[in-house]
Amino acid sequence: MLRVLPLTTLKIDKAFIRDIDIEPHTATIVQGLIQTLNAMGVRVTAEGVERQEQSDISHDLGYDTAQGYLISRPMPPEEIGRH
Repeated sequence: MLRVLPLTTLKIDKAFIRDIDIEPHTATIVQGLIQTLNAMGVRVTAEGVERQEQSDISHDLGYDTAQGYLISRPMPPEEIGRH
């Protein structure tokens, strides 16, 4: 079903990112997801990046963008340009 959806971007759930620097199998799963999605032309966002180690490993696996407390705390749209 994934191949017929009109996807441009998909988020890797924070449950995977949370353990990516602790559980080796998690990194393998995320790597497979990212490679598959990239091959389909889908951009990948790592969700829930809270520690530098998570960002480093996820980045090495090839995500396109990240979101989480390491990057910024949630804020109202009108404040985004100020940071």
